Amino acid sequence: MNARRLIAGLIVCVMVLFCSAELLMGTKNGMTAEAVTLSDFHFQKEDDHYVVYRKFSDHWVVWFLARREPYAEEDLRKLFYTSWEGALNPQERSVVQSVSLLSEIDGLPVTDIQDDAFYGCTSMMHVTLPDGLISIGEDAFNGCFKLDPITLPDSVTTIGESAFSGCRSLKSIVIPSGVTSIGDRMFEFCFSLESISIPDTVTSIDYNAFKDCSSLQSITIPGSVTKISERAFVACEGLKSFIVSGNPNYIAVDGVLMTADQKTLVRYPAGKAGEHYTIPDGVTRIAWDAFNNCAHLRTLTVPSSVEHIYGENRGTIDEAIGFNFGYYHNGEQIADFMIYGEPGTIIEQYAELYDFAFNGAKAETARFCDLNADNTVNASDAAIVLIASAAVGAGDESAAIPAEKGDVNGDGLVNASDAALILIYAAAVGAGYEGTLPEYFAK
Repeated sequence: MNARRLIAGLIVCVMVLFCSAELLMGTKNGMTAEAVTLSDFHFQKEDDHYVVYRKFSDHWVVWFLARREPYAEEDLRKLFYTSWEGALNPQERSVVQSVSLLSEIDGLPVTDIQDDAFYGCTSMMHVTLPDGLISIGEDAFNGCFKLDPITLPDSVTTIGESAFSGCRSLKSIVIPSGVTSIGDRMFEFCFSLESISIPDTVTSIDYNAFKDCSSLQSITIPGSVTKISERAFVACEGLKSFIVSGNPNYIAVDGVLMTADQKTLVRYPAGKAGEHYTIPDGVTRIAWDAFNNCAHLRTLTVPSSVEHIYGENRGTIDEAIGFNFGYYHNGEQIADFMIYGEPGTIIEQYAELYDFAFNGAKAETARFCDLNADNTVNASDAAIVLIASAAVGAGDESAAIPAEKGDVNGDGLVNASDAALILIYAAAVGAGYEGTLPEYFAK
């Protein structure tokens, strides 16, 4: 009897040990293990998938997501090329909602996230990054549409290109002080991004870094930045102003980004209010896509100092003239866009090349009495004067039109007398006169 009990007890012990081994090492037919280490790979279970870590000499790297751990030596070899059949496919990635990364494994720190590690996890809303993380690879969180928020540990010093591209829900982010570059397309298509803190360790903001960040209204460029790509802020249609703080290389003039010597206009904020802008005299170069998608802008005055207008060359081999302003981001021309500048200069060539209306008079003169900003002075403007004059006569002083905008006869008021002169000028234009209103009455 005692022998029988002893045998039964041994059987129970063996079964317990066997089950424990199954739990620790996983099973081939199901995901029962919480953590599995095989060769230089560690599998950490998260919901119904594993986060795979790869071991290097003194640290671990977050490698990719898997549906189960491998068993054969052949499978382990495939992990080095992330071609193992157990890796999550795009459809499986799309349902991953959260990940919490380990800070260390077997006493060695987790310091890097491999390129593409969480690419296409379109449902991922939360990710916890460990203290001690140093590098985030290219496209690491590209296409994580629902990710918000994310906190980057202070230890991070490197963030790869397109790391957060397509994070459509991300509203704000603080770049750690050790990072030196905002790489190509890093926040491209982050449509909800409203604020970003760039530390004074960053020296470059690269190509399309903030492309289509349509919710971004202002951005501060720290004094450490020495290079800004000419398309870094393209299609940021909500951007109203640049702020530049103590930078020897760049300056913001009325919210417009320029080089410190004011020779190159780098970027006009696409969301800046106002229908007219005068490029400061002395600017010699308009950077690539500097005025792209400036939907509010209807007239632009370009000084004769401008020698180069950079952009895509459409219909010309002249490297000094490129497709730049007067267009939306999709290439559609802005209706009634008017360019002012001196005849015979490069800006007149631009207007002719890309079929824009050009006026050789000074903008302030040409726009005098153009009260509805349609780039013509006609009966519609006279009607606006009459309506405003009637409102003032009824006691509404706020309806008065400023003299500098429509006082044709110089009596300090804008009233029916000026409306009559506007109609006379409009009739002359209809008969073939090509000059401005002030020129007509000065002759």
